[in-house]
Amino acid sequence: MVSIWDVALQELKASDNADKVTDRYILFAGASSCGKTTAILKFLARDEPTRPTIALEYTFARKSANMQNKLTGHIWELGGGTHLTKLVEVPINPDTLQHLTIAIVIDLSSPDKLWVTLEGLIKTTKERVDHIIKQLNKRDPNFSKTLKKATRHRLGLDKDNIVSKIYLNA
Repeated sequence: MVSIWDVALQELKASDNADKVTDRYILFAGASSCGKTTAILKFLARDEPTRPTIALEYTFARKSANMQNKLTGHIWELGGGTHLTKLVEVPINPDTLQHLTIAIVIDLSSPDKLWVTLEGLIKTTKERVDHIIKQLNKRDPNFSKTLKKATRHRLGLDKDNIVSKIYLNA
């Protein structure tokens, strides 16, 4: 079975920046007790009991890509649902933005809280990302274009496939 690390290594080898960027960042956010810690532990292939997340927790994992590079995954978990959203300023910053993935985990067993949590987290993270992009545009006026192009490439939207056609024509 192919692991997520194997896929990441293949992507790293295939990318133009194989010798440059070896750090990736992911922020898990969502309602309390919705499975963020469980997802992280599964991703890291750790068999540990889960415990409640206190504020903002950080962990990392390393994998050797080759003799020169180590692939490092920096993993942040925001606890408390929408109560501690101000803490997204720590993982979402100018140094991490280009290599950051935000995973919002929702709890389908609590539909009454789902939309409030989802909208609150999307709003907060979008505001923070927009703020960082404005900061970086002051340094480099082409930053937004470069980021959009890199994001489209990362998501496979720069290729001629059905997904990109649907997404671009929507």
